[in-house]
Amino acid sequence: MKEKELKSLIPKTSWDKIENYLNTMAKARNILQVNYYYDTECLKLHTKGNTLRIRQVDSTLKLQYKYNKQQNNKIIISEEYECQVGNIPIYIESPTWLGDI
Repeated sequence: MKEKELKSLIPKTSWDKIENYLNTMAKARNILQVNYYYDTECLKLHTKGNTLRIRQVDSTLKLQYKYNKQQNNKIIISEEYECQVGNIPIYIESPTWLGDI
């Protein structure tokens, strides 16, 4: 899967307007999201601009690997591998699809 991401800073007053508008559209609910990041001791993944993490949203756990990151102005495009997992490992063996990290 390819992911396209646009990040932008906006003034707090603009955020307040957006938040107020969204609150009129739907009732907000609390969602627990925790990210557990993994890398080698010498940060090989980070150095290459790659990300390996387990993302927990409520009780669902997904392994996510983002790689081949390219940036064009404010748009970041990267390839992404994702699969559901059953637990949060302390250590992740380098799978064959990860290649030479």
